[in-house]
Amino acid sequence: MRLILAAAMLASIALPAAAQRLDDRVVGVRTDADGVSCRLSANNRVRLVESSASAYLLQRPVDADPRIDVSLGMIFSPSTGASVMGLQFLPLGGTPPPQPTAARLLIDGTDSGVHLLLQGDPDQPGAVYVTVPDADRPETAKRMIDARWFEFEVSDGASARPRRYRFDGLRIRDVAEILSIIHYRCGGPRAD
Repeated sequence: MRLILAAAMLASIALPAAAQRLDDRVVGVRTDADGVSCRLSANNRVRLVESSASAYLLQRPVDADPRIDVSLGMIFSPSTGASVMGLQFLPLGGTPPPQPTAARLLIDGTDSGVHLLLQGDPDQPGAVYVTVPDADRPETAKRMIDARWFEFEVSDGASARPRRYRFDGLRIRDVAEILSIIHYRCGGPRAD
């Protein structure tokens, strides 16, 4: 009997810990011109802005080259869901980013069929973007969140083989789940 009681007590202690797989804490809460904003403790590349009830993710690839400043851009909103913008390449120090000539998106190893666009930015000289067309952004984001992994394959004409920038779908899925848990708020009482 004592053994059964001990097992039941152990299970009651372990269940809440197992259910709390995600770190839903926020850090760096501040107020500025955008209003109250913060970052997720589990992924500090996510900036949540309470006034717009949206979060912005600039995620580096899992196999990021430290000589290249490249990030995946995504927006999360409780009203519209997730939306993917694409990759941004920024100059790093004096090194210009690669100049893509072609790109494709692979989701779990299969070509996504999304026609990616290559763009510069007149407001940020040297910046280059591989973007998902506006109409495809929500559906592409959903497919990325549901994937185990996805990668952008980018050719720049300078190298014989395209470079691949790989991302962990679970890490992106965790961001969406955490934002849902905290109701897109940086603090205060939660409704759960």
